[in-house]
Amino acid sequence: LDSRPEEIDVLERKILQLQIESTALDREKDKASKDRKKIVQEEISDLKEQLQPLRDKWQSDRGRADEIKTLKEKLSTLENKAAAAERVGNYEKAADLKYGAIPDLKNHLDSIIQKEDERKAKVLDDPDADTMVSEVVTPAN
Repeated sequence: LDSRPEEIDVLERKILQLQIESTALDREKDKASKDRKKIVQEEISDLKEQLQPLRDKWQSDRGRADEIKTLKEKLSTLENKAAAAERVGNYEKAADLKYGAIPDLKNHLDSIIQKEDERKAKVLDDPDADTMVSEVVTPAN
């Protein structure tokens, strides 16, 4: 989830292209260029409206992935601390970690992963998902 999805990348490149065209049309003084500039500005606006929900969803997905990654790292750290506490004979700390903090964190992590899996399954089962993606990716000419 570190790299942008293709549909976001395609839309952003199209917007950039149109912004460059708009800037070039600023220098032109004829009526056709001014009319084209209006059309380009409208296209940019439409593409930005299409792009925003996709970008929001992607950011949300990245946030969940980052949360899962952080929790897994924390779990690994707690497991290492528990093992270290056992090695040095600090059984009270080892027991607190092994039977308190670690199971709690595992349950929380499992819950988040399960919710994410259910959300992904729901998105894949959505018959409108293919239509929405094709509408966004297909250029309007």
